[in-house]
Amino acid sequence: MQALQMKNSNVYNINMATKEYRALFEWIGAVDYDVFATLRFNRNVSKQRVIEAVKRYLHILDKKIMGRHNVRNDIRIERYVALENGTSNSNWHCHVLFNSSSTVATAEELTTLAEHFWHRKVKDAKQYDRQNKSNGKFKLKQRQRDFELIEDNNNVKRYVIGEHYKLGNDTILVECCYFSEDTQRLLKANIG
Repeated sequence: MQALQMKNSNVYNINMATKEYRALFEWIGAVDYDVFATLRFNRNVSKQRVIEAVKRYLHILDKKIMGRHNVRNDIRIERYVALENGTSNSNWHCHVLFNSSSTVATAEELTTLAEHFWHRKVKDAKQYDRQNKSNGKFKLKQRQRDFELIEDNNNVKRYVIGEHYKLGNDTILVECCYFSEDTQRLLKANIG
């Protein structure tokens, strides 16, 4: 996919943005994600610090769930990671879609472990309880702060790529995404 085309000042080429958005929406939909996480940080954390923290966190989670041997052999939890900066443009955070079927853990176990390691291993992790705030964007099977089972995959996909119009393909945190060889073949088939 190409980066968003710009016209004159800050006006996006809507046709290109719409095509990219639809392609990304379909591409993400090729995998049956079942766990959603929002990785929030305390305010005034730089984009680079957020990226480094998310990479470290996902590496820890991979080792704990998949085992060191598998991680050394580049077998990790399948995931799609989106970077966003929020409506204030200074609230860097990530959304992660996990595919628990790529692990030995159930979706419930993956949700619990992901939340546990996020709050215990990441220095700048923000504690946020969604039970007390209404999101209103999509339905959840359970309310477990920012680590939740996915009930409506389409609405979650729309939410995860919601800032694509602002950041273009920079919203995809490529260095943190992981897809198995089988999933890569499936995704390539969906592109063509």
